[in-house]
Amino acid sequence: MKYRARIDKVIQSLSKESVLILNSSVVLYRNSYISYPYRNNSDFLYLTGLNLPEAKLALDYSGKILLFMKFPDLKIEQWSGKMITPDEVADSLGIPLKNIHQAEKFDSMISKILNNRRELFWDFGVHEQLDREIIRIANSLNRNGRSSDFGPTRFISSHELIGEMRVLKDFDEMNMIRKAIAITADAMKETIRFSRSARVIYEYQIKAKFESILLDHGVLSPSYPTIVGGGNNATYLHYEKCDQLVSPGSLVLIDGGAEWMGYAADITRVFPVAKKFAPAQKEIYNIVLTAQKRAIETANSSSATLEKIHNETVRSIVEQLWELKLFHSVPDPKNSKKMIKPSSVNEVIEKKIYRIYYMHYTSHYLGLDVHDAGKYNFNSQPKILEKGMTFTVEPGLYFSRDLDFIPEKYKGLGIRIEDDILFNGEFVENLSIEIPKEIEELERY
Repeated sequence: MKYRARIDKVIQSLSKESVLILNSSVVLYRNSYISYPYRNNSDFLYLTGLNLPEAKLALDYSGKILLFMKFPDLKIEQWSGKMITPDEVADSLGIPLKNIHQAEKFDSMISKILNNRRELFWDFGVHEQLDREIIRIANSLNRNGRSSDFGPTRFISSHELIGEMRVLKDFDEMNMIRKAIAITADAMKETIRFSRSARVIYEYQIKAKFESILLDHGVLSPSYPTIVGGGNNATYLHYEKCDQLVSPGSLVLIDGGAEWMGYAADITRVFPVAKKFAPAQKEIYNIVLTAQKRAIETANSSSATLEKIHNETVRSIVEQLWELKLFHSVPDPKNSKKMIKPSSVNEVIEKKIYRIYYMHYTSHYLGLDVHDAGKYNFNSQPKILEKGMTFTVEPGLYFSRDLDFIPEKYKGLGIRIEDDILFNGEFVENLSIEIPKEIEELERY
């Protein structure tokens, strides 16, 4: 059982005086009695596969596994449907039924769990009331001078421990991500066709088309709120309103992904509503596409890191924009009211002047979270790509209409091209390669 194997791996990483307590997510309410669709926190899903609200998992060095959960309740089931039973959980995780307790018993057992444990792995800052209770109990155990008992004095993030385990995906996880991307690819291609065939279209209609195709594939929720921005709205990185008419001749940016069994896809494409890209649109689009291809080539080089990928992306973008004289007169990064004239490509890169047009990082991990867990550095050095790493490559350029120092023909262009990449141990695979991104392909849709 893969979940028990993951739990055992965590246990093996604990010292004799440490304990880990992991919380599942609480139910969040939109308003009044109306809750948001429930989705458990990713660390809890990774270790258990269970979408149990308000549950807790306690692990210690001895191998003892305790789970606290809400038991089935007829009144709750009347409204919300059948609840998972303790027997089903015991079978799923391979733990004794006697180790599964009612959620309410956690408060009375927490002192015993913490007793004689110097080190606590806990995700502080998520449940403030529980944080205070944990600290109160730890202090109480440590202040009892007449007793030989003691409590935790070292507190470590449980997310840091589990997050590092999540960086390298196993075979099953890779397949989940492939499935999420395949569904997203179908939705993206069909949405591009739909949008380009419409005479008049709003951003929300494009979003509705994309998400309806996800639903047709059994995806009950995208992996994040779908971004659809037409024209200048594409220059806003996480544009949410999605309520504007897309002007004829504008470019449309779609940034979306399916979530399959908890695993995310994250893909972005840009295309013209009109039959063809306008010359200025084509010019900037090709800069981004060229940079992305260079980035993916870098990922295939020896000892590749996400930092190397980003640095090559930046250099490609800056070199091309330099040829267009778009750094001829730009705001000083240290004083936006002052205009400067950089003397070279290297100066633009070293002073990070390029951030006026390209302000985000090129890659992030992908998995149970869209921006998945795990550190990007080890011993102060960027991590070299390892088998099972999945990540995005997503260069972009954003020429807001507020940038009055750039030529008018470029204003209102927001272009990001994003693919999902897997390093299989020998080379990188572009898992979303089937979604068109060449200008000729997009113009044929």
